[in-house]
Amino acid sequence: MAQKKSFWFSNIIFYLIVIFFAVAGFWAYVAEIDQVVRAEGEVEPVGKVQPVQSLYGGTVAELNVAVGDMVEKDQVVIRLDEQEPVAEFEQNEITYVSAAARYARLYAEANSLSYIEFPDDVPLSLRLSERAVFLSRQKTLEGRRRVLQQELQSARNDKLEADNAIKAARNRLKLVDEEYDLYEPLVKQGIEPRVKLFDIETRKVQTQDEITQRRIESNGAEIRIQKFLDEITQLDNQFRSDAGEQMYREVEARDKAASERIRLAERLSQTDLKAPSSGIVTSVAVPGPGAVVRGGDVLLEIVPSADNFTILARIPVKDISKVSEGQTARVSFSAYDFSRYGVMMGRFKRIAQNTTETEQGERYYEAWVETEGKTFSKSPIEPQIVPGMAATVDALGEKRTVVEYIMSPLNRMASRALTE
Repeated sequence: MAQKKSFWFSNIIFYLIVIFFAVAGFWAYVAEIDQVVRAEGEVEPVGKVQPVQSLYGGTVAELNVAVGDMVEKDQVVIRLDEQEPVAEFEQNEITYVSAAARYARLYAEANSLSYIEFPDDVPLSLRLSERAVFLSRQKTLEGRRRVLQQELQSARNDKLEADNAIKAARNRLKLVDEEYDLYEPLVKQGIEPRVKLFDIETRKVQTQDEITQRRIESNGAEIRIQKFLDEITQLDNQFRSDAGEQMYREVEARDKAASERIRLAERLSQTDLKAPSSGIVTSVAVPGPGAVVRGGDVLLEIVPSADNFTILARIPVKDISKVSEGQTARVSFSAYDFSRYGVMMGRFKRIAQNTTETEQGERYYEAWVETEGKTFSKSPIEPQIVPGMAATVDALGEKRTVVEYIMSPLNRMASRALTE
């Protein structure tokens, strides 16, 4: 009885072994596995590294990021001290409005206006100051003009006096001529002595001399009158000319200050340095607040972020025939355990047409893999992937059965057997 049980037990074991190998054989013929080409690689930046620079130098007031931080576009990453640019801007503003106020005053003087029309941005204090200068200069001009006008009036009075004297002398000369005509017949008749005519002729000559002298005085007064008129005109013209020359100098000063205002306003706006794009901070050259930076220095670098990652894989030369553009790839990162987080799926976007050699003499092909997303297959978290992070890329080739996989080395040995 015991032998019979042992026989049946042996048969069961035998049949189980036969069934196992039959199932295993069937599975080996049916089950398919992926042909995988494994390559090491590293994460590449999605775009060009974006530097953050300041056009103008200054002192760092705030440093708001560190290496590895994620930043959004237009986020303030560095703030420079505003004291110096604000002081320069305010000083320039004073220079500008002062030049504008002086220009308004000089324009009124150059055009003989009785009022000053100031621009709206000129403060009241400057308006009062320039109006006081305007009135003072007008008063000085009026004083000098008054002196010349007094001299002019004196010359006019002298001319009037001379002209009146000439008129009176001419009247007397007329009477003398009439008196001469009256006495001349009497002298010829012997009624009056001849000395009477001599006396009349003497008075006539004296009167003519007086007319001549007074005419000279009148002409001299006329010359003086013209001289003072010219001096008054020259005084006014010189005043306006000087005001015009100063006005154009103030125009240059005002326009220069206006141009400088634009530059200083731009510099003031540059105190807040913003991220040019969303991404990851990969380099910070500023030690911290208080550091002095020069214009044009690269203060930090940002690698732009995207909806996927790009991995540069190094394909062994012997496996390059098994990799093609568009082929599916499986990517895992050394910083994230693939057994816990899983992998990211992607595709080969580009494969180099020539090899690259390492310092050790190993040759490989560069290939770029682009992931189809930014999350792992086993975890919903979005990992912090930074450029340079090590990665492993599995190029998934054609499927083959387990039997083909097992027979592959045997087939290679058979193909090489019995060959010289």
